[in-house]
Amino acid sequence: MPTHHVEHSPAPPDVELDRARPDPVRYDLAWPDSEHASPAPPGLVLLIPGFGQDNDDGYLRAFREWIAARFGLAAMTVRYHGIHNRPNQGAAPQFTTEDAGRLYHACEAHGIAWPPPDQAPNLNQLIQQLHHATSTKAVEAQRRGAPAPSMTTLTCGLLSPDGPVNLGLPQALDHLAALCHLQQHRPIDTANVVALGSSHGGYLAQLCAKLAPNTFRAVLDNSGYAQLPERYVDGRPSLTPDCFDAWSPVFRFAYFVTSGWSLDAAAPNHYHADARALRDLAFAPHREAVRAATDRPAAVRCVHAPDDEIAPTTDKQRYVETLRRDGVDATIQVMAEPDVDGRYVKTLDHGLGLSLRTFFEKHYTTLPAHETAHTNDAARGTTLIFAGSDRAYHLTHGPDGPAVRYTSNQ
Repeated sequence: MPTHHVEHSPAPPDVELDRARPDPVRYDLAWPDSEHASPAPPGLVLLIPGFGQDNDDGYLRAFREWIAARFGLAAMTVRYHGIHNRPNQGAAPQFTTEDAGRLYHACEAHGIAWPPPDQAPNLNQLIQQLHHATSTKAVEAQRRGAPAPSMTTLTCGLLSPDGPVNLGLPQALDHLAALCHLQQHRPIDTANVVALGSSHGGYLAQLCAKLAPNTFRAVLDNSGYAQLPERYVDGRPSLTPDCFDAWSPVFRFAYFVTSGWSLDAAAPNHYHADARALRDLAFAPHREAVRAATDRPAAVRCVHAPDDEIAPTTDKQRYVETLRRDGVDATIQVMAEPDVDGRYVKTLDHGLGLSLRTFFEKHYTTLPAHETAHTNDAARGTTLIFAGSDRAYHLTHGPDGPAVRYTSNQ
């Protein structure tokens, strides 16, 4: 059986929001046993979960051990900044005055008494009462053969255990730092490192390859977006929640991410155009900087739903076309009804209900042969400058991991 290890690497600081990160980044590692390992150091699969069903400790461990046992590869998962971003992953509810107002009006509509002004409302208790009232009315309507009551939707913010999140750059840097830490302590074939992810994990796999363009042999991406969605910055102004949680057929919550950024142009933490461009995989000036610094670009294999509202399909297709124009071995398969076989592809919704094991096996075994003498970004000291209209990101790779300077053009 493969052996399982828990390791920790220093956390890169958040230079954009000027926040130190004193707690180390944990990563979990499956290492092939002697029966499956070759005499040479094993390659590595960087398995990057998103915020959906693939973000489950038991599932991730079983996947890593499967890779190690079946392919003789090491497999790691990084508990990156903001990874626990959903209620079932430890994110805490945060009610704004507007959220409480929606709860008040819903309670009023269903005959639930709100406490007098001199008493603080117990929001959790009121939510449970509202859930009971709406569910009871739905059951009664069904018994009478009447139409079901309309859906009651409440809103709520979610605060990650990491605090207000900065999605994108710090998360990718966590993976690159953990990868360098691993290389310092264990022998791996640095010419054969593959990043694999779904949804937000697929996006981060691509962003890692943008920031470290000589480090990955391949990126396997299921349903990742081509740029960070604005709902992860602040979805409230556009009423675009990160996700919904249906408590019953007639009662649900719409959850908004608690972000470290603001869309308010006057705020000191304004999500400015240069931060947005850094998180856009296809941004042309950045693609030029990446292309100039790349000797061996990662092969890219993408699968996608035909009409993905969460990760727009046309954006992803344009991104893959951009890679091809840059000479990258990149493909995208947009699934259709005949592809839904109930095993590999289960739906045509976001994520496709995809079997990631089949996805990995299907594409890993067909990748072009890799050069064993290849030098990655940490060894070659790659430097990238992503210059913008007001700010520039200076990214330098070294044996101790990536380092970022964030400077003003003024």
